[in-house]
Amino acid sequence: MADHLFIRISSGLSSEISWITTDASGRRTGIERHGSLADAATKASSCKVVLIVPGTEVVNTQARVPLRGGSKLRQAIPYALEDQLAEDVEKLHFAIGKRTADGEYPVAVTARENMESWLGVLEEAGIRAQSVVADTSCVPVTPGGVTIIFENDACLLHGADGTDIVLEGMSIDQVLELSGVHVGDEASSSMPVNLYMSADDHEKHKNRVEFLSGQFPGMNTRIMADGSIAHLASGMFSREAINLRQGDFASRSSPESTWKPWRLAAGLAAAVFLVLIGGEAVELAVLKNREKALDESIATAFTEAFPGVTLRGDPANQMRSELAALRAAAGSGDSFFLEALAALAAATNGQTSGQLDSVGFRNGVLDLKIIVPSVEVLDRIRQSMESAGSFEVQLESANPSGNQVEGRIQLRRSNS
Repeated sequence: MADHLFIRISSGLSSEISWITTDASGRRTGIERHGSLADAATKASSCKVVLIVPGTEVVNTQARVPLRGGSKLRQAIPYALEDQLAEDVEKLHFAIGKRTADGEYPVAVTARENMESWLGVLEEAGIRAQSVVADTSCVPVTPGGVTIIFENDACLLHGADGTDIVLEGMSIDQVLELSGVHVGDEASSSMPVNLYMSADDHEKHKNRVEFLSGQFPGMNTRIMADGSIAHLASGMFSREAINLRQGDFASRSSPESTWKPWRLAAGLAAAVFLVLIGGEAVELAVLKNREKALDESIATAFTEAFPGVTLRGDPANQMRSELAALRAAAGSGDSFFLEALAALAAATNGQTSGQLDSVGFRNGVLDLKIIVPSVEVLDRIRQSMESAGSFEVQLESANPSGNQVEGRIQLRRSNS
């Protein structure tokens, strides 16, 4: 039974596409087929759809940021990579992979316009893709070696160092050289090389392939009788390719298909709820009136006790907080406050484009809001203050805003 439908489209979004079905492990359940998206749509309704897009339109890179997931990471990544990219980050879409052991995040970058175009043509054909991946991220891995998929004078290369690139208009010799496999070099000549070629390409380059096979004992040529998409499908499962459907382009289930199975259960639950809630309504109203009167009494007492303080939220909780702040102010907080500000001044010495937006001090904790040019500058300030030795420094947030980053840092006196 087919579990996945893999559809591969070309750079120009031509009407001719290829597709194949596989089981849940990536093992194909049919042959590679060619046609239009309308032809492939007949299979889409019963499968999870994976769209394979051209690697020429996707940049694979890595970013190091001092955050561990969540919306703040998604906001920080574009600005961490801004200097590496030619286009305005506002026009680009960033998809993030799993954090590596050395603390870096793999990132796939493409134009937002590309995502809109790819998903748009699928929608016109009535196809919903749960995943969108670059073909470069699906090339099978050769342990300790190189994988080359050679088709129509273009190559998809997965290098021994993990690099994934597209090479166009190059000979097989040039591709091998770029991948670190050199003729006459004994160290690299034994490196495992898996070369995938169509039957037509193999016939065209047959003499050269035979010569290179004699030069490189580790080279293994594989003829792709049914095309490359089956090998890319298998590679996607084994490599956990980055799914571009993240953020604004995340896959969302159809509301109708999500709601339909639960209609009857929801109706019964609603009926039971109305029966139960009716008996409690009167008692709840009485309790709310009592609670309102009590809140008004506490608010009056708060205003009399703290005439200069604006009441926000729950009066009882705010009164406890104000009393705690008064007790803390009676202690040794002034010395710590001045020491912390001195450490901040030293950490920002020479930083001309940043500014201190706000300062808060409560219960022995100094809360600083700083506006700086980048996440890296914010992290340097944190490290400098931490190196002073007498503080515990915590970076609470780093939120990009335009071409700046709003950072929030908390300081406590070190216990050591």
